[in-house]
Amino acid sequence: MHNIKSFKCRLLFTSQQTLEQLEIKGFYLGLLYLLRPQRISLPPLRNRKNDIGLLLIHFTEQACQILEREYLSTPVTLIEKLESYDFPGNITELKSLVFSAAHISYGNELSVTPFLQALNQSSPSQVKQDIKFPETLPTINDVVQKLIHEALVRTNNNQSAAAKLLGITQSALSRRLSKSE
Repeated sequence: MHNIKSFKCRLLFTSQQTLEQLEIKGFYLGLLYLLRPQRISLPPLRNRKNDIGLLLIHFTEQACQILEREYLSTPVTLIEKLESYDFPGNITELKSLVFSAAHISYGNELSVTPFLQALNQSSPSQVKQDIKFPETLPTINDVVQKLIHEALVRTNNNQSAAAKLLGITQSALSRRLSKSE
């Protein structure tokens, strides 16, 4: 005779479509009726920018534990940079980036390379387009210098990559940098 063990569990289902959209597509109605009262709506990560830092720390701890390595600290500026990214892959993308970074990290700090690659590869439609101006407008020269500085920060001072990010040639970037000195 076999021993039968019982246990309690909860199943979690996720979908990028609402239950109403699934119903229209002919999803099994009996299951939909069971799921409807248990529904939890979780907005995409791009609408929860305040969660990015906490999730980054959580996934870093998880990655370090799985990879059996000492905890990696998070670079101070990384969270701020990630808050400008829309995460088209949602939380799964953030987790994947953290695990990639933890895997290639040396020393005691999380590598920023995978994150910078994601930021640099994002299309203009994925990057926040709203620019906030102070009450007193800056000069065009000030804005250009700040834009160049930001491009250099995002590319770890790689002038060729920064020029590409700005949509100008490397020689044009060099000229602008020599003017500002």
